[in-house]
Amino acid sequence: MKFTEMAWQPLGENEWLSELWSVLAMGRTVPVPPPMTPGPFGLAEPDAVRTMLEATGWCDVELEDVRESLFVGTDVDEAVEFATNLPAARGMLADLDPDTRSQAMALLRGSLAEHATARGVAYAAAAWLIGARRA
Repeated sequence: MKFTEMAWQPLGENEWLSELWSVLAMGRTVPVPPPMTPGPFGLAEPDAVRTMLEATGWCDVELEDVRESLFVGTDVDEAVEFATNLPAARGMLADLDPDTRSQAMALLRGSLAEHATARGVAYAAAAWLIGARRA
C-alpha cells in the first residue's frame, strides 16, 4: 500500500499566503498555526511528518520539494475575490474598522497588481509531495 499526499511547506515559504497575511495584518501579529495541528500547515515540518508516519506503520517516507507559481486569479479583480474569500482573510478584515479595512484592501489590491503577469496573478508557492509505503 502506498501513501501520497501534498501539503504546504511553512508559511514563510509560501509567498501567496505570507504576503496576504502581511498586508491584511495592518500591523497586528498574526499567529501561525504550529506544525502537526489541524490547518494549512499541519504537515509542513518534514521531521515531524516522518516521525508520525513511521510511528503509524509507514516506511520509506520521502518529502519532495515542489515549488511552483500559484495563480490566484486571471486578473487583479478575480484575485481580490479569491483572496478576500479565504477564511483567514475574512476574519482579518472583519476585525478592522472601516477606514483601516479600506487601507488594507488598497494594500491588497496593490500587492496583487504587483504580481500580475500575462498569465494571471501569481505568487511563489512551496509544497511537499509526501510519499511512503506500508511497512
